Amino acid sequence: MATIDSTTSGQWGQYNLRDGSQGPWWLSQDMWNVGGLPLDGVTVDQTISGNPAAGPNGTTFTWKYPDVLAQWGVYAYPDIVYGDGGYNTLPANHLTPLRIGDIRSLSVTFDISTVAAYDTYDCLLEAWPDSVANSTNSGQTLQAEVGVFAHVGTHYMYDYILSQHPFSFSAGGFNCLIAVRSGTVNSGSPPFIQILPVTTPGGTTALDMVNSGSHTIPLDAIYAELVRRGLLDPNSYLNGYQCGFEIGQGSGSATINSLSYDWNSASSTAAPAIPVIASFSPDSNIVGDGITSAKILTLTGTADANSTVNVFDGTTRLGTATVNASGAWSYTTSTLADGLHSFTATDTNAAATSAASSVLHLTVDSQAPTPRIVNFIDNSNGTVTLSGTSEAGSSLSIYDGTNTTPLGTVTTAANGTWNFTTSVLTGNHSFRARAVDVAGNVGSSIGGIHYGSPINTPTVGSGIVGGIAAHTHRTQGFNGQGHAHLLQNAQQLAPWETTDTSIIGNDAIGTLGLSSAIAGNGNFNLHNSTDQLLQNGQPFANSLLPAWHHDHR
Repeated sequence: MATIDSTTSGQWGQYNLRDGSQGPWWLSQDMWNVGGLPLDGVTVDQTISGNPAAGPNGTTFTWKYPDVLAQWGVYAYPDIVYGDGGYNTLPANHLTPLRIGDIRSLSVTFDISTVAAYDTYDCLLEAWPDSVANSTNSGQTLQAEVGVFAHVGTHYMYDYILSQHPFSFSAGGFNCLIAVRSGTVNSGSPPFIQILPVTTPGGTTALDMVNSGSHTIPLDAIYAELVRRGLLDPNSYLNGYQCGFEIGQGSGSATINSLSYDWNSASSTAAPAIPVIASFSPDSNIVGDGITSAKILTLTGTADANSTVNVFDGTTRLGTATVNASGAWSYTTSTLADGLHSFTATDTNAAATSAASSVLHLTVDSQAPTPRIVNFIDNSNGTVTLSGTSEAGSSLSIYDGTNTTPLGTVTTAANGTWNFTTSVLTGNHSFRARAVDVAGNVGSSIGGIHYGSPINTPTVGSGIVGGIAAHTHRTQGFNGQGHAHLLQNAQQLAPWETTDTSIIGNDAIGTLGLSSAIAGNGNFNLHNSTDQLLQNGQPFANSLLPAWHHDHR
């Protein structure tokens, strides 16, 4: 009991009504602004009865203040504290702090009865998240004050909350409006996050949760939403909770019939669920085939909300990703090497690490294919069958000249070979190839095949320099059929002898003034203008030649 004296400065009459060795429940008498009010000589009174050592149930608060609204809206805030009450002294037998990002399930269930005029008090259940676990610095590292108004008197908070443009939130049948009063994070005057229960989702009619039986508030869902909106740091700690009454004026009483927090199960002691790697991007070309041309990938998946996912490639840990309040996560790799990768993920909470996820196998292939037109067969029906090589599984399109529409498309076999038969041909044709591999990389052939009349008349003095001209008989490249001459400076080179006795022929070919020579009509294949001339599949030294031609008659 105290008598208001206007000559006395405002004071905090806080005191702990229990033995500090007991707990974690304890009682707190917060008497605010008793001095400084123009009510000299008025007697005020405030008492709390209960046995905190036995728990909160049955605790009764009584108060007597003037029937005049307090200067700052509140005369006092008597409360019962579970653990640390923010500004209060940390009890000797305190709770295990809860890192907000590790909370799996946390709620408060209560049944409170009051005898007081509706608009003379507020009933508040709140916590003071702190950047320090088990803080002993008298509230100087507070991150926020988070209060749920189980009862709000119109004299103090209701109109104020509505004026702050609150956002609505619903979870598990609990509906509320949430407003934020500005403050300084990590200080003794943090932001005040005010939560007003309402009767309907998105509504503005306050739900009175006193004198109406038992109620449960899903604190886990509320804190997850505050984290999601960036209003609360998931690395801050809950060191305790409190239930109290802001007394604005008049006399009254309140009794806690029951009050409980499922604190011990809030932070999971079991390993989190096995995470899932659901997808990766970008997935080039054929979606879902596990092959991509991208070397930097983003993996996405699901895991327990607010946990930490570890990402691995084989046995190498690549890094971590934070799971949001909805259970989603993503991770972007650094530059990956071409080849097979085997991604897995584990999930970690404050207690343990999960088993590894299923493996996501994928192949990174950033190299373009190199298609080649190696040979052709002049078919008796006037068609030509082209053959060559490319990357296994690549889709190869054959083009004629500068046409942008392909003659057709074939798939390269597993051994890297392909063949394609044209329609009936007449006149001159120049074939080229374009390949798209399974990762979506694109490559084009170098040079090609000219099919038709020789570039110049195949006679001595025809002026072909460094080229290959067909003679008057049908010639299928250098495949042992027909005759061919190699001309240098418009002159046919002299016959050469060959060490390959299996090559038989009367007309000779030779190199362009180089030391190596070949003779006869052997099995010669030329890939393109930068490839070597081959004899029976083996290259001759210094035998680079331009594209070759065929005289179709």
